[in-house]
Amino acid sequence: MSASAAPERALSPKRQRFCEEYVIDLCGRRAGLRAGYSPKTVDAIATELLQQPAVKSEIARLVKERSERTRITADRVLEELAVIAFSDIGDYGARGDGRMYLTPGARSDARRAVSSVKRKRVTTRTLQNGLVVIETVSIVDFRLWDKNAALRALMPHLGLATERTESRDLTLEELIAAAEEDEHGVAK
Repeated sequence: MSASAAPERALSPKRQRFCEEYVIDLCGRRAGLRAGYSPKTVDAIATELLQQPAVKSEIARLVKERSERTRITADRVLEELAVIAFSDIGDYGARGDGRMYLTPGARSDARRAVSSVKRKRVTTRTLQNGLVVIETVSIVDFRLWDKNAALRALMPHLGLATERTESRDLTLEELIAAAEEDEHGVAK
């Protein structure tokens, strides 16, 4: 550990816990409550903590560590949201046996936008010319993940919408930039 890194990691146990809780959902208020701060003062404390360089650095380190460990990156999350947001019901069809398929021209990753597939076999009996005719048909019901929710989640990344919160929570991009700045000593 270098001499410059030592002070940044020298957080009190409660502040360290705040950092660990913060990376769960990136919400200062909830992280503060889970870390044991008083509900009466948690908003102010969370705002103050999130402005401290040592806390920012530790959160950025934790986010980067988790990202490397899980291979979950902001780009992968945005790509998955885009698959859902730009899914097209015309990309899907159903065979007579009840199996769903992708239509010609559909994106190869289109299946990832499907949230559920239900197959039901319906048997009907009719009388035709004195004979009982039995006919069985497969009905396929498939649903896609919520496009509107995916579009709303993508909008802030394009500067199309901003969300207001009680305390200033850092975005994933700000956390990663802080980690890179800390690592290289310069802002990117």
